[in-house]
Amino acid sequence: MNTQLAETGDLPSDVKSFKIMEIGQGWSATILFYAIALTIIEFIIVIASLLWQIIAVVINDKSKAPAVIGTVLVIGVIIAVSYFVLASSEIPVFLGSDTMNITGGTCRAIETGLYVLYITLGLTFFAAIYSEVSKFWK
Repeated sequence: MNTQLAETGDLPSDVKSFKIMEIGQGWSATILFYAIALTIIEFIIVIASLLWQIIAVVINDKSKAPAVIGTVLVIGVIIAVSYFVLASSEIPVFLGSDTMNITGGTCRAIETGLYVLYITLGLTFFAAIYSEVSKFWK
């Protein structure tokens, strides 16, 4: 990149700004590609480590298997309800949306993730409040 920028040093300002914009677009695409690749690798590692821990708990202590299965089922139900009931594939219209490659599937996936976040956050707050209130009454 430094070499490419150094080559624009003697150009007129209008041509120089155009060349710098081209260089930036090329590098931003490269950076975006690597960011997406690293995110996918991260998701694979996180899911594999979670599965590894779940399998280890079930193998080492059979009495915890129903709790693990119940937790996995609750998470699955939250995701299924978020995807099939709450999320829509309607593409929103906002400033600049016509220049983006937004599909109905993308919108539905994003909304599913947001609804899962909202539901789990709400359940977490409810569990924390319930835990404190139940200690108070004991």
